[in-house]
Amino acid sequence: MIELADVLAARQRIAPYIRHTPLLRLEALDQLAGFQVYVKPENLQLTGSFKLRGASNKIFSLSAEEKQRGVVAASSGNHAQGVAAAAARCGVDALIVMPEDAPAVKIAGTQSYGAKVLLHGHLNSEREDFARELAAEQGRVLVHPYEDDLVMAGQGTAALEILQDEPEITAIVASVGGGGLLCGLAAVAKSQPKALTMVGVEPTAATRYGQSRAAGKPLTIGAAATIADGTRSTHASPVNFPLIEAQVDALLDVDDEMLKAAMYAYAKLAKLVVEPSGALPLAALLSEKLGFLSGQQVCLVISGGNLDLGLYADLLAEGASISNQWDRRKHILRK
Repeated sequence: MIELADVLAARQRIAPYIRHTPLLRLEALDQLAGFQVYVKPENLQLTGSFKLRGASNKIFSLSAEEKQRGVVAASSGNHAQGVAAAAARCGVDALIVMPEDAPAVKIAGTQSYGAKVLLHGHLNSEREDFARELAAEQGRVLVHPYEDDLVMAGQGTAALEILQDEPEITAIVASVGGGGLLCGLAAVAKSQPKALTMVGVEPTAATRYGQSRAAGKPLTIGAAATIADGTRSTHASPVNFPLIEAQVDALLDVDDEMLKAAMYAYAKLAKLVVEPSGALPLAALLSEKLGFLSGQQVCLVISGGNLDLGLYADLLAEGASISNQWDRRKHILRK
């Protein structure tokens, strides 16, 4: 289990190379939420997502011999770009395995940093297995997107920034893909003199950690059919599951329709471009599933904003339509 000291070391290592993203207030949602709403927009990070933090901490920690061997990673796109950018900064050769249906904007973003891209499969598990095979065959260092202490510690630096900008934050809500972000944030949140409440949000079609929590062990579930491509995993990580069980207070889920509404809400109220995976925490708020945080100061972490603009326009239109059908209590999102 990573500790606060690991995250502090990560901050010192990567601070010159990442962006301290702002902490924004979204007062327009306070009345609906029942608490003060803050947003940590990691979509404004240098590569468009939080993934640059963990990838940088891992790659900057490699020995000279390991850097010479090169790295390999599996990703739907955001970790890919984070690894590619960090590797380019160090002059390290990077090979990235991405899904066959990866958004073109994420493939192009990854290649723009000089990384080589291989397309393989559709699920996280498929490309992760292939990346492990390539690491063994070619002698590359595997930069796992979430089953790595250095990666998790890097992701946790976002929580340090949240508390630096607003020490009175009492809860953090984040999306759950493989669980690396949630574990990193929780390492900081639970180390405070007064521990913060940690909440994870999954797509309803991919509740691998929620189902695993109910079963008391990490499970493999069926197909994960969701627009949140960064969370299309069919299994709960056996590495991260015990960390989440120990430090995450609640695991919630929201459907794709509410994700579209949340993306629309971010565009309308905060002028932020947010991908489906990044909209999970706000979708939980709009679904009125965060009522147990009433009266608190709550930070919603936007994990990323990398998506095809044509798809984004379509999803926004659908989100607007969904929002316009809500009753007057949610009038803030009506046209």
